Amino acid sequence: MQHVQFETTGAVAVVTMNRPKANPLNRQLLAELLEAFELAAADEDVRAVLFSSAVPRFFSAGFDAMEVFSYNREQMTDFLGAFGSLINRILHFPKPVIGALPGHAVAGGAILALACDFRIMAEGDYRFAMNEIDVGVVLPHSLFKMLTAAAGVPVARRMILAGEALSPSRALEVGLVARVVPVAQVAAAGLELAHFMSAKPPATFAALKRIILEATGVAGATFAPDVEPWFTPEAQAQKEKIRANLYDPSRSR
Repeated sequence: MQHVQFETTGAVAVVTMNRPKANPLNRQLLAELLEAFELAAADEDVRAVLFSSAVPRFFSAGFDAMEVFSYNREQMTDFLGAFGSLINRILHFPKPVIGALPGHAVAGGAILALACDFRIMAEGDYRFAMNEIDVGVVLPHSLFKMLTAAAGVPVARRMILAGEALSPSRALEVGLVARVVPVAQVAAAGLELAHFMSAKPPATFAALKRIILEATGVAGATFAPDVEPWFTPEAQAQKEKIRANLYDPSRSR
């Protein structure tokens, strides 16, 4: 795998994204992440997963705008199908999944983090945000269920309708993350929690997780993003504006 590192430490599989500069999600990265989670699922000695990033200041900034925003309908359908498959795999993973966020988790990156069972985030000027409204894209209703289950209706409403970004302290306050620690301690804190969860009886954990997903309405709302919202006039205009901004040589790098 080129952009994903997979290793095990004791009963914990460590899945680490490493695609500079911000772990932008493209078809290859999605495939490698799904491969890593399948490896963790197949290994009977693995009883928890730590999902993190080796890229400074980012968990993931979301979709690779320069690549994904240029996709035609067929390419976008394939990409969104792969993204949905990955989110559903993590969301329904029968073993504990700990998201260790060493920085920003935005848009598709925030959805990846949201699919984890627990999240630990670095303190600092980072944000957890779902700004798809600013891209002109309508999110699937399953995403609102996921976000509501994690942070409550009022917070989910503001994040989705207003694109409100949460600071690490605010994310902790509303329960979206379990802990906020200095950035240098994120990986260690995540590993500590993953080892703690790996000691839980595996069949009981899997059963309880299914109950929670069902009770919150998440289990019956498969994450399946629709391609059409990406090709409305509003979305087309916003995608072009974002891509043009990324090309702008006057932007600070």
